[in-house]
Amino acid sequence: MSKLRVIIPCAPHDVSFLRSCLESVTMSLNDLFLRKSKIISGAVVQVVFDGEIGSPEKTFEGLTAATPETSYQWEMLKPARGAAVARNYALGWAAPDDFVVFMDADDVVFPWCFWTRLNAYAQAEMDGVKEPFVYTQCMYIFQEPTTHKILKTVREVALAQNVRGWIEQQNVILTTSILCRAGLLQEAGGFEPYMICGEDGCLWRRVVGLRGPATPVPIPLVTHSYKQRPESQCRRLYKAHQDMFHLEIPKHGPMGQALDETAALRGLAAKDAQDDISRVAALAGDISTIHPTPSTTS
Repeated sequence: MSKLRVIIPCAPHDVSFLRSCLESVTMSLNDLFLRKSKIISGAVVQVVFDGEIGSPEKTFEGLTAATPETSYQWEMLKPARGAAVARNYALGWAAPDDFVVFMDADDVVFPWCFWTRLNAYAQAEMDGVKEPFVYTQCMYIFQEPTTHKILKTVREVALAQNVRGWIEQQNVILTTSILCRAGLLQEAGGFEPYMICGEDGCLWRRVVGLRGPATPVPIPLVTHSYKQRPESQCRRLYKAHQDMFHLEIPKHGPMGQALDETAALRGLAAKDAQDDISRVAALAGDISTIHPTPSTTS
C-alpha cells in the first residue's frame, strides 16, 4: 500500500521555525491515522537541510520519535544547493505510487490537512478522475516590509477549469497546498533547479498543462498557513527577475522551452530508473554531497 511522504527543505536560517512546522505535521498525521485512512499504510517525514547545521537529532529530540505509522528522516546538502534540489532529492526516494506533500520550514498545517487532502483524492478516484492533482486554500501570512505589520488573508484558489490559464499569469497553487502521487511530479521532471524563484509554478504548469493527463482538484477549505517574510526570496527577487518567474513559452520563448526540455529529460530518466538511487540522481543531479545523518529513524 502507498505511503504519504511529507517533504520539508530547510535552510540553516530557517531552523528556528522548524519546530512549529514539525509539531503541526505530527499533529495532522496523528489525526490522519486516528481516522484510519484506507489508502495509505504509513508516513515518512523527510527533512532535507539545505546547508550544514549542527545536530538535528539533539535540536528536535523527543519531538520526532518514530511510531508504528510514521518515520522521520534527516539529511543535509553540503554545501547548500537550493530548495528545488532538496525537494527533488526527497521526491526521488518516494515510490511512484506514494503520495507527496511539501512543506516550507516556516509554514504550519492544520490538524485536518492530510486527512482532507487524501480523502479528496480518494473521492476523486472513485469519481473516475484521472491522476488527481489536489490543491487547497491556505492562510497567507506576510509581514508588510515597511511597517512590519503582520497581514493575514486567504489565498485565492483557481477553479479547476481555469487553473492552466491562471498558472500562466500567476502562481495560484503554493507549494504547501498540493497532494498528488509522486510519479506525477517525477515524470514531469520535478522542480526546476535553475530558476531564480517560482520553480513551483513552473512545475505545476508542466503537470497540469504540458503533460496533459493530470486533473486539478481544488478544495475550498483552508488547510495550512503559508508565511512570507520581508526577506523571503520571492519578495526580494520577483520584481528584478520577472522574466524568470513563470517562463510560459509563448512569452519567454527559447528560455522557457529549454527548461521544459531539460525537465522532460529528467522526467524520462526518473521514469526509466531501475532503482531508487538512480531515480534520485535523475531528479536531483549529483547527490554525492547529500548525507543522511545518524538520526534517521524508521
